[in-house]
Amino acid sequence: MSYLKDFGDKLALKLSAIPEAERTEIVTFVKTEVLTSYRNGQRDGEKDRTPAKTDERPSKPDPKGRTTPTKRRNYQHR
Repeated sequence: MSYLKDFGDKLALKLSAIPEAERTEIVTFVKTEVLTSYRNGQRDGEKDRTPAKTDERPSKPDPKGRTTPTKRRNYQHR
């Protein structure tokens, strides 16, 4: 979390004209919002990922006539 500490220090420096109590309140609020936004982005990014597409066709028949289980082949491997 050193990024947030550095961010808070830079923000406090830029807000140096504001009284200390208000500045601390603003910096804390902004740091909390940034962290919340980051966590929401991480969570939502995981939801948007789609699994790899698979081919539902059965595998090639066995030359000796045995039944073989259906295999899911990934499109990217063909």
